[in-house]
Amino acid sequence: MLNTLPKLSPELFRRIDLLNGCQGHWLLIRDGEPDVDCSHQWYQSPDEPLQACLEDKWRRLSLGFAPSYCGYSDYSNTGLVGLANFNCITDTASTPDPFGGILDVGYGWNGRGVILDLRFTPFEVLESIAALEGYPLISDDEHSQLECDGIAKLWGEDSVADRVNTLQGLDLCIFAARRDSAPWELDILRESLIEQLNSYPTIAA
Repeated sequence: MLNTLPKLSPELFRRIDLLNGCQGHWLLIRDGEPDVDCSHQWYQSPDEPLQACLEDKWRRLSLGFAPSYCGYSDYSNTGLVGLANFNCITDTASTPDPFGGILDVGYGWNGRGVILDLRFTPFEVLESIAALEGYPLISDDEHSQLECDGIAKLWGEDSVADRVNTLQGLDLCIFAARRDSAPWELDILRESLIEQLNSYPTIAA
């Protein structure tokens, strides 16, 4: 349908076409605020919200895209990957946003996500989002750092009794409960903590 819509500039067409088919949802941005409450609709295709923007002549409405891989929430399926990407894309030091096209919004259970205003988000950012379809991380270093910090936090905040229970549940020696270094020595323990972080990434946020 994109080719049949009137008054669509080549640049905007290029931007929409780049993200069309990527994992995420399309939505309207009204007076600078994205439609994220239950009274508004998120769309699988850009066609309908784009038509609304064109009819409005972009006065109050703009077209937004919420990429699935750039948000995190407890009980979601994006885990630390979503948190790592969110951190990268909202860090203006590594991801310049001169026109305010990257909007930070609440997301699911205590999480956060981003909405990209297609008109104002730098094209390089849109290319990074499209590239996530092939490899889901913007930065391996950010993801690794979140894992390391999250493991240290989970294990460091547990009491010795809680550590013992965790080790018993994994059929590991309970004497490791007194060692802060235990997750780095015991692969099964480390993997268990990472699994917990992926289920509850807000711990690492």
